[in-house]
Amino acid sequence: MEKSNGAGDGQAALGLSIPKTPSSHSSAAGGNASPPLIERPTKQVPVFPHFLPNELEPLAWIAGKWIVHEPGVVRYPTMKADFKYSERIEFTFGGQKMLDYKAESWNPAIGPTALMHREVGFLRIKPGSTDVALVIAHNFGVSEILEGKVSENSMWLMTSGISRMAFAAEPAVVANRRTFTFDPATEELEHVMEMQTTRTALTEHLRIKYKRDTHQVPDAHK
Repeated sequence: MEKSNGAGDGQAALGLSIPKTPSSHSSAAGGNASPPLIERPTKQVPVFPHFLPNELEPLAWIAGKWIVHEPGVVRYPTMKADFKYSERIEFTFGGQKMLDYKAESWNPAIGPTALMHREVGFLRIKPGSTDVALVIAHNFGVSEILEGKVSENSMWLMTSGISRMAFAAEPAVVANRRTFTFDPATEELEHVMEMQTTRTALTEHLRIKYKRDTHQVPDAHK
């Protein structure tokens, strides 16, 4: 990316409209100065607009930011005991026809500074269908693609591909299945994740409920 040369270029790069002044080279003979140029206002598109394009309307119910309503539960057959966790997740629109995904979990006994796990990625939908794909990178050295279906207030996804770094912890994760369900009556979003490893069959691993923090709704005019 080239750097801007001077303040004018910097303003233009930000999409700002720079007023122009009348030319000083007006016709002296005729005494008629050139009319001032009228600048059309530049449309400003916010970085995180509070609308969704029509293509993402099937995902409107999950779009926005969510915060834990009550601590979730982590369980697995190989664990000695269940334990609780808190989490915030985001499905936000950043300008492209997909939702940016982010999740951070922490120890509820300590607070958000005691991070346990982080995920980042993208949620995409096949135009004109209910087919969805969630691309995720985990902070423990695993990346995966989950594919599935979305309906009016729910979405399920199953791992279709997974990669792991050479020194990721054992046992290796083979697949995950995630189900997101929104209850309009309580305005709660429930997330259930099942996990399969090289040693354990597909079994529930996480269950948590969130309350909406911010909402991004579709706008049919966009």
